[in-house]
Amino acid sequence: MIKILLNIILLYTVSFAGNNDSLRSEAKPAPFLDFGISGKVYPIEEPDMYDILLNAARDYAKDFNKTEVEDIITSEVDKRATFNDLSGSLCRNNSVRDWQDDYFEFKMDYYNPMGRLIYKKGDKMIAPSIPIEKHVCLIDATFMVEAINQINFFQKETNGNCVYLVSNRNVMELWKKFPTYDIYPNAEGFKKRFNVNCIPAKIDMLKTKIKVNYYSIELFKN
Repeated sequence: MIKILLNIILLYTVSFAGNNDSLRSEAKPAPFLDFGISGKVYPIEEPDMYDILLNAARDYAKDFNKTEVEDIITSEVDKRATFNDLSGSLCRNNSVRDWQDDYFEFKMDYYNPMGRLIYKKGDKMIAPSIPIEKHVCLIDATFMVEAINQINFFQKETNGNCVYLVSNRNVMELWKKFPTYDIYPNAEGFKKRFNVNCIPAKIDMLKTKIKVNYYSIELFKN
């Protein structure tokens, strides 16, 4: 998986290989605070990661033209752009699960640098606080018309402030219709993380609380 991801990054970088300023701009670090220097300073002997990526991109560019690279990237994205939900868990009624504490569960044992176990697999911890209310909208896109109806509905419900997790359709099809929206494939991990029983659903998150709203799929049929 890591190798595939690195290859995608390198292929993407080819697009900028002929334009150093563009690639440098893409790699520009976010604003930061310089707290000065304390203690002995050692020279950095590792090669510049920018130069490594640029040289690798040039090597790739010898064998691939830009169109071929874009096709490869599109193909790699396409492989991961669909989540088929085989559970058939469509909501048949409207209901609301009231605000409750938001916990996440550790999926493995965690140890501190001294080797002491600090969190066991299965332990639960309260989720980080979210100061401004956020929304995650899970939609079923088996039928495009219903998918569009769900997105339009949730846009109104959240004042355009929702991240969409899509089941049963390649999200690239929805990107073309809603290019400015945050639309991603759903996954079993997301459903388990938020304890979602069926979709369509809207998850509201504020501070350390979470609320799940369920909507009958019948609402979105024409």
